Amino acid sequence: MSEAPGDDRTGSTLGERYHVDRRLAGGGMGVVYEATDTRLGRKVAVKVVHSHYAHDARILERFRREAEAAGGLEHPHIVQITDFLEPPEGPPFLVMELLQGESLADVIKRERTLPAGRAAFIAWQVLDALGAAHAAGIVHRDLKPANIFLTTIAGVHDVVKLVDFGVAQLRGSTKKLTLLGDMIGTPSFMSPEQVTGEPVDGRTDLYSLGVVLYGCLVGTPPFWSEDPNETLRRVLKREYKPLLEAAPEVDPALAAVIERALSARADDRYSAAAEMRSALTPWVEGAGGLDLHRAEPEGAAPPSATDAAPTVTAVPPSAAQTPDPASNRGVWLAVLAAVVAAALLYASAEVLGGPAPARREVPPRELLSPAQRRFVLGAHVTRGLLLPNTRDAGTMDASAAPDR
Repeated sequence: MSEAPGDDRTGSTLGERYHVDRRLAGGGMGVVYEATDTRLGRKVAVKVVHSHYAHDARILERFRREAEAAGGLEHPHIVQITDFLEPPEGPPFLVMELLQGESLADVIKRERTLPAGRAAFIAWQVLDALGAAHAAGIVHRDLKPANIFLTTIAGVHDVVKLVDFGVAQLRGSTKKLTLLGDMIGTPSFMSPEQVTGEPVDGRTDLYSLGVVLYGCLVGTPPFWSEDPNETLRRVLKREYKPLLEAAPEVDPALAAVIERALSARADDRYSAAAEMRSALTPWVEGAGGLDLHRAEPEGAAPPSATDAAPTVTAVPPSAAQTPDPASNRGVWLAVLAAVVAAALLYASAEVLGGPAPARREVPPRELLSPAQRRFVLGAHVTRGLLLPNTRDAGTMDASAAPDR
């Protein structure tokens, strides 16, 4: 059921605090708006229940569950929920951080398939988020591209924010979200145990992520059909084309990781998110280094000369290629030499030109993979060495790199 014409909250103030600026997106249960927190003067997102669901106990329980699940997980790859209100004069709503970017579903719709390294990097972050959720006794149960949001932080692209914990299974909860016979999840991404109504644990999320990865590399999920009932039948009958048949160019070792996640029996999958994350690491790191030349999405404004930051995407190893320890040592030695040189120039600038300016902060370490942390470190050092500003005529200030 879609929203009623009178449901538009634009221009109103919710909870005597959140002024609604504009509509962002609509869904089956509610609408998401950009709003201003008038007390703190900051932008937020608010998710408002459709008015015709305002007294639906199951829908309200989903909103409460989303607030409880995501609100209790302070993790860099999980959207932060900061408030949940049920005002007497209006429908309930959630308040969460305002994200800039697009969902993985939008990316796949536009690009159809993703490079293996990029897909692995996205999944690698999702697994980090799932590991934290599972440790807290929370199973997402609706993992799909639409619930994987991609944003950019400090020049690093494809930073994951996992959203929509509305149907999550919480440890110790006895409240039901469905009527007898209902299923929770999205058919194309549901595990066999979800379809049959059996108990689930974190491994059902790993299965769903395997479906997501398959879709990223092939263009469609393995069991997809326009008829949801046919999709469910294919899930139970295991009727799908193996990944290497659907996409022969995929590294067989990576295909094996994804196929294991897609196992019908939970016991045959990875036992935990950390185990699957470790299995994906070779394609995130990449024996070939980092791809710094991925184009921006069509229609995006080009960065200015002082704001430009290369896009970071991992390049996967080939089936027969393994990382060379010697080449890794060479990279580290080169970075170390650059750091030492920068430190010497920095000290010289402080002695000759007065106190050095305050150090600029790098992106939070927990948001980046090891490969990306090396890239960010190298970028700061290189800009200090190669792009100095002139403080006085004939004087180089190697520590004053231009702003991003």
